[in-house]
Amino acid sequence: MNIEEIIEARLSGQTIDYNEDLATQHKNVLAAHQALTFVLGETIVSDPDREPPTLTSDYEIIGELGRGGMGVVYLARQKSLSREIAVKVLRLRSESRDRFLKRFLDEARHMAQLRHPNIVAVHEVGQTGDEPYFTMDFVAGESLSHRLSRGALSPAQAIRILKQVVAAVQHAHERGIIHRDLKPGNILLDSDSTAYVTDFGLAREVEGGSEITRSGELVGTPAYMAPEQAMGQVDRIGEATDVHALGAVMYESLTGRPPFGNDAVAVVFSRILNHQPVAPRQLNRRIPRDLETICLKCLEKDPGLRYATAQALGEDLRRFEVGDPIAARRPGPVTRALRSIRKNGKMIATAGVTAIIATGLTLHFAIPTSDTLRSWGKEREAKGDYVGALDVYRRAWEKSEGEARHAARADVIRCIRKANDPKSALAAARAVIVEDPYTSFGVLDHLVAQTVVAELNARTGGSVAAARKESDRDLLELAETRLKLFLNSSHGSAVERKNAEDSLAAVGGVLHEHTHGAPVEYVEDVPDYRLPDGTDFELEKVANDSKTSPWERGKAEYVLAVRAQKAGNKQLALAAASRAFELVRSVYPMYSGVAASTVIAPMVASRIGSEPVEAILLRKSHELLSTLDPQRPSALTGGIRFVLKGIEIPAELNLCAQLKLRAPDALKDPTFLPQSTVPFIANRAEVGIADGTYEMQMHASSSSIPSGFERFVRLMEVDFDRLPKTVTIADGKITELEVPVRQMDELTLIGPETGSSFDPSTDVFSWKPVAGAASYRLLISLQQDYKNGKRTTGLANIKVHTPRVCLGTIDDADIIRTKSKFTAGALLTWSVTAYDKSDRRIAVSREYSRPLVLAKALER
Repeated sequence: MNIEEIIEARLSGQTIDYNEDLATQHKNVLAAHQALTFVLGETIVSDPDREPPTLTSDYEIIGELGRGGMGVVYLARQKSLSREIAVKVLRLRSESRDRFLKRFLDEARHMAQLRHPNIVAVHEVGQTGDEPYFTMDFVAGESLSHRLSRGALSPAQAIRILKQVVAAVQHAHERGIIHRDLKPGNILLDSDSTAYVTDFGLAREVEGGSEITRSGELVGTPAYMAPEQAMGQVDRIGEATDVHALGAVMYESLTGRPPFGNDAVAVVFSRILNHQPVAPRQLNRRIPRDLETICLKCLEKDPGLRYATAQALGEDLRRFEVGDPIAARRPGPVTRALRSIRKNGKMIATAGVTAIIATGLTLHFAIPTSDTLRSWGKEREAKGDYVGALDVYRRAWEKSEGEARHAARADVIRCIRKANDPKSALAAARAVIVEDPYTSFGVLDHLVAQTVVAELNARTGGSVAAARKESDRDLLELAETRLKLFLNSSHGSAVERKNAEDSLAAVGGVLHEHTHGAPVEYVEDVPDYRLPDGTDFELEKVANDSKTSPWERGKAEYVLAVRAQKAGNKQLALAAASRAFELVRSVYPMYSGVAASTVIAPMVASRIGSEPVEAILLRKSHELLSTLDPQRPSALTGGIRFVLKGIEIPAELNLCAQLKLRAPDALKDPTFLPQSTVPFIANRAEVGIADGTYEMQMHASSSSIPSGFERFVRLMEVDFDRLPKTVTIADGKITELEVPVRQMDELTLIGPETGSSFDPSTDVFSWKPVAGAASYRLLISLQQDYKNGKRTTGLANIKVHTPRVCLGTIDDADIIRTKSKFTAGALLTWSVTAYDKSDRRIAVSREYSRPLVLAKALER
C-alpha cells in the first residue's frame, strides 16, 4: 500500500500495518490533518440564522454575500457616498472569540496598509455591539474559484489574471506582509476580468512574526499550502510560501484542478509533502512548455528552489509573454533522480539508482561554473571576440547570484558596448534592463530605447496610443525611462533625437493621463463605429449572402452575436460568434504586430499608423467566443516571426512591408484588401496570426528614408518572393521565416543627358551593360507640377534584351497605350533595372533628379 491508501484506511478506523519506512511520512501528515481540523473546527460560525448586524445609520445592509471561518460578509449601501460596499463582521463562538479577534483586526489593519489597484481596499473599522467589523470595496463579479468551476482558462487568460495577482502580492511583500492563504476563492474578478486579492485574515508580518501564530500551528487552505505550511514550520514561511500558492493558482487556472487534488486533507498533505504534481501539459497539451516550467518552479518543495520573490515570478511571466527566454529551468537529471529516490522511500534496485545518480553527476560536473564561464569570456574578450565573449558572460550572469551575478552583469554590459553585432548586443541589453532600467550602453542607448518602443507596439498592434491596459504600464514606464536616458546623453543624430522626443511624448501622453486626479482606466477600443446597423432580419440577409465578402458578413454576424448575448440567448450568440470569427479570420487573420498605415517614418516604431480595425474585430469576436465557450482553446496565440538575413542593415533604418493573408477558400473581394503594414524593428517583425492555413503575399512598402541612406535603400533588394506561398499556424507556435536581403549593383545610365531636349521618335535611351543580365526594364514616368508640389505618373515599363532602346522603333503595349501623353514640352524621368535569367533584380540605375524635355510628340 502507498501512503495515501494507508492514511485513508486509518482515518476510516481500520488498523493497518505499514512499513516502518513510511512511519515518518504518516506521522507528519496525520499531525497536520489533526491540526487543521482543530483550527477549522474552532472557527465555524455558531449561529447561521443570526440576524444581520445593526450598523450606523450611514449603512444599509442589503444582503449576505458569504461566510467563512472569520465571519460573515454583507453587501451594504453607504448612503453618504451613494456607493455599494462590503462589510465583514466577526461572528464566532464565544470560546473562540478572544483567540481570533486579534486575527480579525490584523486582517483589517493589513488590508488598510495596502493601496494597490489589485487589492480590495479597506475603508473603515468599527464595532456594533460585541461584533467588530470593517468595510471594504465591493467587487461586482465572481471569485476565480467560481470562474474555474466552469472549466480551465486559456494560457492567455490565465496570465492576464495571474500577472495582476502577482503584482498585488508583490505590493504586500514590499510592505512586509505575507498573505499565507492565496487561493482562487480569495481572488475576485470583476466584469472586465480585473483581479482583486482579498482575505488577509491569515496574513503575517515578516518582521516580528505574529502573537497569534505559534510554532507548529497550521494555517492556510490545504490544497494551496506550501510544504512548510503543511508541516507548521513557521520559521520557514516567507515570500516563497506565497509564491507556492501562486503556482497552485496558476496550475488550477491552466488545468482546471488543484495541483495536489481536493481529496481528504491528509491525502492532500501527503501529496504536498511527498509527491511532485502531474505536469500541466499531461493534462492540457495546449499549455506552452515555458509556462509549465514557470508553474512547476513555483511548486518546488524546497522554498530555496522556487522564485525567491513574487517580483521574480512576475518578471518571468513578462519574459514569457513577450517571447524572451525565461529564467526558470526544467529539473536536470540529478534533481529527477533524487526526487525518484525520495518518492520511493529506500534505495531499492540500488544498481539502477546508482547508475541514475552517476549519469546525473557526470552531466552536472560537465556544466561549467559561473567563474569558469567568466574566465572563458575574458579569453575571448582579450582576442577581440566581443560577440563570443558576450554570449559566455551572459551565461555566467544567468547562473550566478549575489556579488558574482553583479560582476558577471558588469562583464555583459562592457561587451554590449564593444560588440559590433547590434542584434546580439540589443538582445543582451534588453535582458539587462529588466534588472536595472537605468543602465547606459553609450551609443546603443537609442537602439535599446527603440527596441522597448517596438515591443510596446508589437503588444498593442502597432500604436503606443493603444497601450491603455494596466498590464501595459510596466512596459510604458520602461520605454519612458530608456527614452529619457538617451535624450539626457550626448549621443545620437538630430533626427534620432527628434524622433526619440516624439516617441517620449507619445509614451508620456498615455502614461500620465489623468481624470479628476486619478489615472485613466486602461481599456481596449472597440470599433463599433465601423459595424453595420439594421434589423436582425437585414443583418441575417447580409450574413447569409455567399456573394457578399466574408468581411462584411463577419461584421454582420458579430453584431448578431452581441445582440443575442445581451438578450440571454447563449446558444444563438455562440453560433453567430463562431461564424463571425471564422469569416473575419478567413480574410484577415492578423491579430497583432500590424498597423493600418502604409507609410511609416524611419527609426520610430511609434510613428506607425493606428491599429487596423480588422485586427480589433478579429480579437473582439474571439473574445466574445471565448466568453460564451470558456472550454474552447484559444486560436490567437501563434504567428510568424519574419527575420531579415543576408546583409547588415544600418540601425537607423527601419523597414516595413505589406502583408496579405487569406484562407484559400475565402471569397476574393476586390473592394476589400486584407493587408496591413508590418514594421521591421532591429531586422525582425513578429505578427500574431490566428490558427489556420493561409495564402501569403508580402512585398515592400513605401516609407520615408533617413537622409544619407537613399542610395543604400535604392540598391537594397528584399526577396519577399522567396517566402512560402502558403503558411499554416497551429498549436500557438511562432513560426520563424527568414527573408533574404541583398545589395544590388548600381547600373550606369549613358544618355540622354539629364535636362536635355529629347526626340522620342529618334533619340535612344542607353546604359552600360551589366554582367549576368538577361534582360532590362526601362521605366519612363511623366512629371507634372502642381500648386502643392509635383506628381510623377508611370507611362511605360518596357522589357528589352539590349542596353539601348528607341521608343519610335518598338511596338510595346505601354507605349501604344500612353502615346498621347508623349507630347511636346512634357517632362520625363527614366530609370533602368537589370534582371538575371531567373528574372531576379541584380542592378538598378541611379534616378535622375532633373527630367528630360520632349522636343516633340511621339509619332508612330
